[in-house]
Amino acid sequence: MTESRKRDGRRGSPTPAAVLALVAAALTAVGASAVGLTRPQAEPTTSQTSPGGAYAARLVDRPVILGRSAPVRITIGDIGVDAGLEQLGRSADGRTIQLPRDSARAGWYENGATPGEAGPTIIVGYIASRRQRGVFGRLAALKIGAHVDVRRTDGAHVLYRVDEIATYPARFFPVAKAYGPTSTSTLRIVTCGGALRPGQQLGNSVVYGHQISVHR
Repeated sequence: MTESRKRDGRRGSPTPAAVLALVAAALTAVGASAVGLTRPQAEPTTSQTSPGGAYAARLVDRPVILGRSAPVRITIGDIGVDAGLEQLGRSADGRTIQLPRDSARAGWYENGATPGEAGPTIIVGYIASRRQRGVFGRLAALKIGAHVDVRRTDGAHVLYRVDEIATYPARFFPVAKAYGPTSTSTLRIVTCGGALRPGQQLGNSVVYGHQISVHR
């Protein structure tokens, strides 16, 4: 069941194999979606919508689009996240994406948009590993409207507003929605390992956001 609240090697794998396979398969589809391939999408059974929902960026002036510069740090003050970012590419098999080596750090998928570019910037991290809480361990406390700051190599900070937080079951992932192209700068935080709330089955949570400002 889907719950939706709208509003720079070898990589270790401290999470259950089934969850890793899901995230890897879903992220592989980033490239697939560009040639028109899609996968089944889970429909939310409950939802809470913020003004404008996941498409709030349409209701305001479009922020400036930046050139390419890799992200190096993510900060989400509301839930105590202040972490460096690894660059994640494809695994040796060429079909799946690498995952962060350390559950206390997040990773940026280097074949996606960089912060401030048009398109989704994809950041991946753990809710929990078998040994400890992950970088996004307090994600359940994140609220619609919260701000996410992503610092780039060139020193620019791109600020995003959270529009939606959705949790999907292990057998379904809305690839087109999560990884489809966007004309503005958007953010997708994808989690693996653990559950957003106690008692939930393992799956994936996705935070959807849009750019609201750039500063240095």
